[in-house]
Amino acid sequence: MLPFAWPYPPEQKDGYWGIPTSTIDWCEENYVISTYIAEALNTTTNSVFIALATFAIYHAFHNKLEPRIFGVGIFLLGYFLWNLDIHFCDFARATRREWGIPYGFVLEGHGWWHIFTGIGVYYSLVYEEYLRCFLTGTEKYFQFTWIWGLPVVYCIDKQGLERYRSVQKLAEEDKKHI
Repeated sequence: MLPFAWPYPPEQKDGYWGIPTSTIDWCEENYVISTYIAEALNTTTNSVFIALATFAIYHAFHNKLEPRIFGVGIFLLGYFLWNLDIHFCDFARATRREWGIPYGFVLEGHGWWHIFTGIGVYYSLVYEEYLRCFLTGTEKYFQFTWIWGLPVVYCIDKQGLERYRSVQKLAEEDKKHI
């Protein structure tokens, strides 16, 4: 054992909330750190997502920025639906069987999680791309627009952008020789 460490206690079959009911049990042992948390490290490391999202929302609101937090909102909606699926699994399964295929697919919360996570990440990447235009001084060569409900950044002046980059490159070369 490493210095200043203490041994892991044995994994508990059940904790305060009962036996783990997840269909997938990840590598982390259950109820080792606390009888209240099945996977303690998984739980605490996910707090980073919550903290970063809260930080981004605060700054966007404080700086009166356009609603770029929409991507985070979509991501959180997917996470909420997935959690409904987890906590109401028996009800969702019974209802899906009652409704039949394909209608029961609407109640596949984990599937919605994947869809909304993908959309949320897409929104975040597009906004990052647009932010990069401002950070590099090239914003006048790009346009932010919406297509089919999705944000898109278009280069509207490719020749002007190339001239700008050429001038920037020459300026960097000049700095080396001065």
